[in-house]
Amino acid sequence: MAKTDGSDVALAKRDEKKAPPTIFSTLKQNAVEFSHALPATLDTDRFVRVVMTALRQNPQLQRCSTRSILAGAMTAAQLGLELNTPLGQAYLIPYHNNKRKCYEAQFQMGYQGILDLAWRSGQYRRIDAKVVYPGDTFHFQYGLNPDLVHVPNPKGPSGEPIYYYALYELENGGVNFVVMSREELDAHAQRYSQAFKKGKESPWQTNPDMMRLKTCIIRLLKYAPKSVEVAR
Repeated sequence: MAKTDGSDVALAKRDEKKAPPTIFSTLKQNAVEFSHALPATLDTDRFVRVVMTALRQNPQLQRCSTRSILAGAMTAAQLGLELNTPLGQAYLIPYHNNKRKCYEAQFQMGYQGILDLAWRSGQYRRIDAKVVYPGDTFHFQYGLNPDLVHVPNPKGPSGEPIYYYALYELENGGVNFVVMSREELDAHAQRYSQAFKKGKESPWQTNPDMMRLKTCIIRLLKYAPKSVEVAR
């Protein structure tokens, strides 16, 4: 027979209090910490919701350690970037740590996020990145008289890309560019990128052009003027 003196309700409440916090409740509890890191242009509640949505949409992320998820989210907050949205600014990506034998979430900046941070410096007049296909008129040279010429084929792209490049023009008139072949970029990714090794799930497989352009931009901006966020 069920108790009617209210003790069963009290026990249920006590057990509920003992339940371990979920990653979702932990994110809410850390909202104040995120607010201290976020720029004034980003709303804290929205930022937390975006992170929670990213977790709900990728069950693999929910298997990652709470510490790694909070660390990735804090990095995104400090940079003022949204995670795992169509904006393509930044991502939380699950990786299996073989040494620790657990999944961990790693922060990865997206192509658009890199551009956004560069624009914030206020020093750029133009930043661009392009793909070169067979049939395009393309010429470049480095040295004391650098030159870059790219005229896309008027008939449109055809065949596999052969080069990728990124360029910038500063407000003070300074310019610079980086050109990399497709083979060079893929070799670089295979050597340095953990995402490249994820197989079919890797963005290098699902959106290789975006990842190659991103690599060009990172190399281009390595010694270029940066905003405070990029410096971080």
